[in-house]
Amino acid sequence: MSSTELTASKKEVFFKVYRKTHNVTESAGIAEINRISVYDWRKSDPEFRREWQEIQEEYIEKLEREADRRGVDGIDHPVIHQGVITTTYKEYSDNLLMFRLKRLDPQYRDRLQITVDKDDTDSRQTLDAAMLDARTIALVEELAERVMAARAVDVTPTQHCVSSESESE
Repeated sequence: MSSTELTASKKEVFFKVYRKTHNVTESAGIAEINRISVYDWRKSDPEFRREWQEIQEEYIEKLEREADRRGVDGIDHPVIHQGVITTTYKEYSDNLLMFRLKRLDPQYRDRLQITVDKDDTDSRQTLDAAMLDARTIALVEELAERVMAARAVDVTPTQHCVSSESESE
């Protein structure tokens, strides 16, 4: 078997397992390939990338269906009395419904308003919080709090400066 055929065979095994597990490390291990090779193939091989994306999209759809089922239809939980199931009750997931609403309807999404003045024009950009990483969001929120606090007490930058003379007195 040539190295090209061996590689193709390993890729086939990887995708067969990945379609079931959606776990790169496990799938690469079973296919007897280094997981780094998988990511390299995803970058350099358009056909590999296409297959990867197809599997990802199928899995996302599966998870969305399950989220909808748990949020809308609910899950039956048994009520057990003295070791016997006497009845069941439905439990619904409000959190899953909120995530689905945020995904499907922009009015439910977390939003940040950022105003950028450029070339004497006021352009307003609205960003989904999901587009920013957690650290960036925390920094923007901290900056907004500082600006609001400064406006509330009408602080000027010079009020924050303490000279060494006044400290010694």
